[in-house]
Amino acid sequence: MKKKQAILAITVGILLLGFIPTAAASGKVTKRPLADWLVPNYSNFPWGEQNWAFADYGDPANNLVCKMGLPWPKSGLLWAPWFINDMVYENGLVDGDTIIDGKITERVLNDGKALITLHLDVKNAPLTVYDFDEFILYCFGVTLVEPQAVLGSGIDGYMDYKVVAKFIIPEPGADLPDTFDIWYNYISISISGTGFGTLTERAVELGFAETAGAMGRVRLHQIALFKPDFKVDHPKYDASYGDFWPVENIEIFEMS
Repeated sequence: MKKKQAILAITVGILLLGFIPTAAASGKVTKRPLADWLVPNYSNFPWGEQNWAFADYGDPANNLVCKMGLPWPKSGLLWAPWFINDMVYENGLVDGDTIIDGKITERVLNDGKALITLHLDVKNAPLTVYDFDEFILYCFGVTLVEPQAVLGSGIDGYMDYKVVAKFIIPEPGADLPDTFDIWYNYISISISGTGFGTLTERAVELGFAETAGAMGRVRLHQIALFKPDFKVDHPKYDASYGDFWPVENIEIFEMS
């Protein structure tokens, strides 16, 4: 039984990480510079330090959000211009340099489009964990009460994370979309990371820690697949996601 379970686990892992369109099987593969990903993102989100590489991450199950440096939306929204100068440098809040490494490959598809595989390996990224509702209400200007960090207040938190994202672009060599727009033509995305920071009184109030001031460890993980047959009659269908099928979680551990 254990042998069968192991074989099944390996098979599922291969399917999750290797899920690409059939049309991509025989296409030419070339490498693209990592700047092809970073430059459009920094151009579209030009606030603060450029020490981030991917979108921030939320877990609807426990209502937490990991801010990993993306300067949106805490840098302000068009319909809430009074926040433009508020916490502009939130994405710069980390002690030391953020190291962004990785690679991009482009595979030509038979229909003339191209499959992009983005690998990101980010070290010492900024990390602040918030209650999602408190964070988003503040960002949208519904409340003027600044959200209290659950972990990683100020420059206290940091995270190492990896991303493997596969998405389609209109043609080989075309400009890459930013971190939000890849979701319109994605195939699969895997995000995993481990971070550390000091737990706050808010963490205790929300039940994520027993001791304010203790060191906390954060683990995040998400696997998302494009499932065109994932319809409303599927037992796990969620109208918020449609054909977007994510498995995701953020966990906080108090370290002794």
